[in-house]
Formats: sequence, C-alpha cells, structure tokens
Amino acid sequence: AGPDRTVAEGIPDGVPEGAPVSLDGSASTDNVGIINYTWTFHDGTGDRVLHGVTPNHTFPFPGVFAVTLMVTDVAGLTDTDTMLLVIDSTPPTAHAGPDRTVAEGVPDGVLEGVPEGVPVSLDGSASTDNVGIINYTWTFHDGTGDRVLHGVTPNHTFPFPGVFAVTLMVTDVAGLTDTDTMLLVIDSTPPTAHAGPDRTVAEGVPDGVLEGVPEGVPVSLDGSASTDNVGIVNYTWTFHDGTGDRVLHGMTPNHTFPFPGVFAVTLMVTDVAGLTDTDTMILTVLAPGGGENMTSSAMLLLAVAVVVLLLVLLFVLSGKVCMSRLEIGKSVKGEIREQGIRIFRPEDREPAPHHATAIPESPPPDPHPPPPQAGGPSPGPEHTLKEGPS
Repeated sequence: AGPDRTVAEGIPDGVPEGAPVSLDGSASTDNVGIINYTWTFHDGTGDRVLHGVTPNHTFPFPGVFAVTLMVTDVAGLTDTDTMLLVIDSTPPTAHAGPDRTVAEGVPDGVLEGVPEGVPVSLDGSASTDNVGIINYTWTFHDGTGDRVLHGVTPNHTFPFPGVFAVTLMVTDVAGLTDTDTMLLVIDSTPPTAHAGPDRTVAEGVPDGVLEGVPEGVPVSLDGSASTDNVGIVNYTWTFHDGTGDRVLHGMTPNHTFPFPGVFAVTLMVTDVAGLTDTDTMILTVLAPGGGENMTSSAMLLLAVAVVVLLLVLLFVLSGKVCMSRLEIGKSVKGEIREQGIRIFRPEDREPAPHHATAIPESPPPDPHPPPPQAGGPSPGPEHTLKEGPS
C-alpha cells in the first residue's frame, strides 16, 4: 500500500487543493501475477472501497486514515497491507501556559511552607491541534546549562532564583509544529524599598537650592537605591501635596508642590515576582528663600536672647551694688553713733544771709584736758561732721 504518508487537506503531494489523493499499490508483487487491487478505508463520511493499482480519492476532512490494500493473484491467493494516510495542513497551536511566578524550588504558586527541592511542574496541556499533537519539547536555560524536557507536564527544579524563558514546541501528526514561550519567575525574596533620606527643598525650585531659581521647577524624587535579588519592575509614589492625593510612577519622577509644608512621601517597589516593600521619607517644602529666612530669624532670636541675658545680669549686678552701698551706709552711721560724733542735719542750720559771711574757725583743742573721772569713759574731742543736703 506504500509507506505512511502525509498530504495536505484534500490534495495530493504538490497538487492544488480539491484534487484527489492518489493511492499506489504498484509495489505489490506475486510470482505469477496479481489480478486484483482492493482499497478499503473510512474517510470520515463512510466506508470506502476502491479498486485498481493507483486509484484516487478526495478526503473531505483532515485526519489520520488507515488505508488497507488487499491484492489477489491468479490462484486466488491474497495478501493485505495497511498504510496511514494523514490529511492535514493546519499546524498545531502551542501553549506553554501563562507567565508564572513560583518560589525558589517549590511548586507553583506556593511561596512558603513547602520544602526546597520540590520540582516546578510545566504544563503544555492547553496546546491544540485539529488532528493531534504527538510531541511536546521544552527548552530553557536554568542557570547551570541548557535543558531539554519532553512530555505534556514535565518537572524541573531550578537551582537559582531568576527569570527564565521556557519554550514549548509541539508537533502534530502531520509533522507541523508551533512554539510558545512563557516567563517563569523563581523568587521568594521581597525587594527593599528606599525612598531616600528626609529632605528639605524650597517651594517650586530644584533640590538643595533655596533661592535664585524661578518657581515652578519640579522636585525630583529618587528611588534608585531600592534593591532586589532578581529585579524591580515597578516604582509607585503616593502622597498628598496639599491639593489632593498624588500617585507617581517611575524610579525618579518629578512633582511641583503648590504649597510649602511637610509631606510624607511613600514609595512602594514591586519585583518581578510581584513581591513588594514600602519606605516613607519626609519632604519639607519651604517657601522661596525659606532657608535664608529661617537663618535670619534664628539669628535675630539669638541676638534678642543675648540682649535679654545681659540686661538680667546688669539688673542683678546693680542690685548687689545698691545693697552693698546700703550696708556700707549703715555701718558708717553705726560707727558715728559709737564715736559720739554729732551729725548736723539741714534743719539744724541757721538761715544764711543773702551776703556771704565768713565761717568762724573752730577753737583749737585744749592742750590740757581735765582728767577723766573714775569709772567713766574718757570723752574724746567733739567732732563735727557736716552732712550735705540729702
């Protein structure tokens, strides 16, 4: 009946569609002679019987057909042979599955609680063909070398975390093929977000510049210090800028804050496995020239504090001086009283004439004073202390 053959739907090899497929039994032999060739098969619509060495038939449907040839020689002796005829011109459709994320060395979708070393299962069962797929071949590099697996659902343990491109090639009964590639992420380590240190910027001007730049220049946020063992795929910044909630994307987005204030800016990073981490930084936005104003105010406050302190010290010191003078006065007056010194007060003075008069001199002391009385104190010479006007 000839070798197993594959032809396009409805056409023989190299013949336009709609033309019949030619069967060929000419390779049959007999020592005397063959007198009959009978072909039997089911073409999808019913049983068919054809006669002759090379009959033709148009198959209405694609498929795999078992065609049997029976030959009869002059003695009535017979022999049969069956060949497979594949009518198919439609390639299969490979489907390696959606992009997937699994934990390092554990089954699909399980990020914890499963011991490492359990293989990841690949799944090509969603692949299709109009007749049938006879081969599934998976190829990829797992970090240690190229790997080739066969089967609808083979297993493999990936030794390292990473993103792996896994390609499935399917082959149908007609030898037609198709391929599909899926991304397999092996990762159970979350990223580390870093929104940057707390910062102070002037309103509407670039970072670190507190004056001399026109308003309206955006402030740049920076999440470039964030890290992950495989890779970060998304940076999302959220904050309230005084007018509403804001959401920015990207590693270093820009934003102009319309008002001065203190803003909590949160960065959330997402890695290739969908794992996330967040970090918040405090952003202080000053009015234009705010840094200089703050410095001047601080200097003014410091100067005022110094002046107040000096005044307090002077007040304390002057109080101590007054107290010392008062104590000295009391001490002198006490000494005067002890010495019997007479103090002339303003009210004791006689009215002075309108013309100048000479002040009489005090008589000289008596060179021979009388002897002191027994048991009594010796009176000293009388002194006159002239007290000025109070």
